[in-house]
Amino acid sequence: MKKILYRKGASIVRGTIGLSFLAPLLFSVSCINENNGSCTESLAADEKADNVAVLFADSAPGISSAEAFNYDMNKMANTLSSPPYNFKVIKQPQATRDDIINRTAEAAASLKENGTLLFFYTGHGDVGYLEETSSQDIAWATSQGKYARLVMILEACYSGSFTKGATAIQRDSKAYNGLLIMTAAKDDESSADDGVESYFPKYLSAGLQQFSTKASVTLNDLITWVHTSAASENPEQTGDLKADPVSILNEPLVESSKPTANPTVTPGPTSTPTPTSSSDLSTAVGSGSQEPSGYTDWTKKPATKSTTRRSTCK
Repeated sequence: MKKILYRKGASIVRGTIGLSFLAPLLFSVSCINENNGSCTESLAADEKADNVAVLFADSAPGISSAEAFNYDMNKMANTLSSPPYNFKVIKQPQATRDDIINRTAEAAASLKENGTLLFFYTGHGDVGYLEETSSQDIAWATSQGKYARLVMILEACYSGSFTKGATAIQRDSKAYNGLLIMTAAKDDESSADDGVESYFPKYLSAGLQQFSTKASVTLNDLITWVHTSAASENPEQTGDLKADPVSILNEPLVESSKPTANPTVTPGPTSTPTPTSSSDLSTAVGSGSQEPSGYTDWTKKPATKSTTRRSTCK
């Protein structure tokens, strides 16, 4: 029998991690490659760009899933920092709200206009929250720079709430041109791990390695494969997705598929995934992010924390 461990809340009510997929795509509407002036539209990093991945692992005291959170973060860090992606990786275990806001804002401020910011979180979640950090906090932190694209990978319960409704992250055209959000769970779903790692990061890392040499694989192909693979392990989590503009999903996973060392990966289901139609994707364009209440400078710690939480999560 397959072992499925659902993550339960702790302290205040925490949800389980939903698997957040799809790593760093470099989908820039107005990106510039300094070599030839063309646009690099792929998941692989432009070598001339400052591409930064900030990875956060939750670690609530007394929660057995904390080890899985750290495993997820370290595995994704290894994948994202390796060819052909080559992201500069910043890891933060046992991440607090202050850590998430400050590290993200610092990374956003450090990027150049052709850079990509990849935000990865694995931990407890709730509607509109990653542990203590709200979607408003994250929207503000990611707006503290001017760069090409923002990719968010959220491995948390109810993480789909970051793609739709009042708690959704909207594309901030003043800060970046493209937005992609991949979540392990919908806004009413919880997610699980196998006691070692979370299902979605497991298949996301595998897919990023396995498909990195295949020129025909698009970002949509990768996302569909990861969702299908994770659901084969835990049917109760199906994940969610938001792309703005939707055309991002038609871009190749890797701009130029050059042979790399054959990775050792755990393959997902062998059946061919059904592509997600653009009509099924949630898209929206925002006019800018509002600064979170309680502070005015991201170098200062927030003065208050929200206590609103959903009361249950498997």
